[in-house]
Amino acid sequence: MHPGRASFLVLLLFAAAGCADSAPSADAGITVDTLPNGAVHVRNGTEGLWAANGSEPWGLEEDLRIGRIDGTGPDVFGSARNIIPDAEGRIWVMDGQAHELRLFDRNGEFVRSVGGSGDGPGEFGFNPCARRAVDGEIWVEAGGRWTRFDSEGELLSTQPTTGTLGCGISAWRDRQFLGILSTFDSETREFDNSILVHDFVDGRLVPRDTIPMPPSEDYESFTWTGANGRATIVRRVPLTKRPRSLLRDDGGFWVVDASPDYRIVLATLELDTTRIIERAYEPVTVPDSVREEVIANLTEGDRGYPEDWDANRIPRTFPPFEQIHLATNGGLWVQRQIEGGAWAFDVFDPEGRYLGEVPIPIDMDGSYVQHIDDDYAYLRASDEFDVSYVVRLRIVRPR
Repeated sequence: MHPGRASFLVLLLFAAAGCADSAPSADAGITVDTLPNGAVHVRNGTEGLWAANGSEPWGLEEDLRIGRIDGTGPDVFGSARNIIPDAEGRIWVMDGQAHELRLFDRNGEFVRSVGGSGDGPGEFGFNPCARRAVDGEIWVEAGGRWTRFDSEGELLSTQPTTGTLGCGISAWRDRQFLGILSTFDSETREFDNSILVHDFVDGRLVPRDTIPMPPSEDYESFTWTGANGRATIVRRVPLTKRPRSLLRDDGGFWVVDASPDYRIVLATLELDTTRIIERAYEPVTVPDSVREEVIANLTEGDRGYPEDWDANRIPRTFPPFEQIHLATNGGLWVQRQIEGGAWAFDVFDPEGRYLGEVPIPIDMDGSYVQHIDDDYAYLRASDEFDVSYVVRLRIVRPR
């Protein structure tokens, strides 16, 4: 076993063990420990630094929404899949249904579009998605190839994707692009994923090295198989914490285990743990109406769950958090459910110290965070009619 993988597993499972030097903080009950391997273990209480210091908390307010429910035009999205703000505050939007990459200025006014469905130069094939790249470039992955555009949308080049799924899980480390290499086992009918490292040379990606993904953690699930025996869907128990490994743009992983604990582990590509962030929290009870709706969705129709499905498996409290997002300043914004069915972010500084809670002013059911910088959070939102919107939330910092 890779030594980094071994140390990663030990630290992930026994995060509180083996602490060496301890540096308690007088603020908010935060304790910072240095583990024997040099990893930093940050324990946060329920109170954040804002409250402990008597500071006003941050807020979020919607200051821009692009999208309409009907009509025609570039602000009517079939599926606003990716939202990419650039250095000038302009906003690139990939409409996955129209196969177009659309540019709006910082005030939401349409500037231009590129792409379109097809296999020709600058056109996008199946399942297009976009991401930011080096030097302000925008890259689109579709139909098994990358298409590169400069910051103004001018076509630069295209090339095959080398088996990567760059929009789903990808990152940059200096001038290296890290993408997922998926191989399919026809016997087990499962995918084996690893990180394929590319050098970016003369405008092209050149495969260089393959790195194993962090070990995935099992969770209780049920598998539905389609009538043709090919399509399979693995479902977890609803309202449980989802274990995951997320690739970071600085060349490492955010790792979340399946335990009920509020814990996030940061690891290098070599799977050496560098930081463990934990927080004490008060569990939020799942309203009876929500739980009943979940149970109904499991038991009505052919949804792939066994006939003896036991509804008592569904937790009566929400998981500690749902998603984690890395801001451009290195801080973490952790999305979680709070009382009354609302949502909030727990904000951590780049060291992993809990600052406080920031309520989210829009419904997060069907909404996804795309980017957080010093001034704004950009989200892809949808309403009850599945209409897509681009939403920009201004981060309000009291003076």
